[in-house]
Amino acid sequence: MNKLLIYILLTVSAYSNCESGHWIDNVMSNGEIIKLEDGSLWKVNSSDTYNSAIWIAIDNIVICDDNKLINTDDNTAVSVNQIK
Repeated sequence: MNKLLIYILLTVSAYSNCESGHWIDNVMSNGEIIKLEDGSLWKVNSSDTYNSAIWIAIDNIVICDDNKLINTDDNTAVSVNQIK
């Protein structure tokens, strides 16, 4: 099994409720706001914007526990609050 797949499985399994199948539609305000393909908007915790600022549209996202976005393309995660 490749290392990326193992990392993703371990990361996602650390959370109790995860929803895959999402992707980024737009990264706004230098990574402070993430818009997903379903129209939902997420405010990124200020301490995590160094990660989300370099995310790009079409990156695949897993939403976990309604407060974490995991980018499965670059293996980073950010804490968030849904604003829409």
